[in-house]
Amino acid sequence: MPSGAPLGTGTASYRAVTLPFDTGDRLVLYTDGLIERRREDIDSRLQVLLRLLDTPGTSLEDMCDHLLHALRNPDDDDDVALLIASPR
Repeated sequence: MPSGAPLGTGTASYRAVTLPFDTGDRLVLYTDGLIERRREDIDSRLQVLLRLLDTPGTSLEDMCDHLLHALRNPDDDDDVALLIASPR
């Protein structure tokens, strides 16, 4: 995948990319508030996210709840948007 500025920043253009999307695959879209922490390495947090996602058979709603519970603290003040999609 090509890298670039985050979506919505208005500072970059993007090209379309087509990837196979098979049964069991998940598309996970989230804002930085889900994984960023001031005193933690972002790559470490991404690895935690990937480990948490490695639970086949979990419903999309349950996976969202699981990620929010595992990655967020009650006193976090950054907003979070999270969307998980899967083909039928």
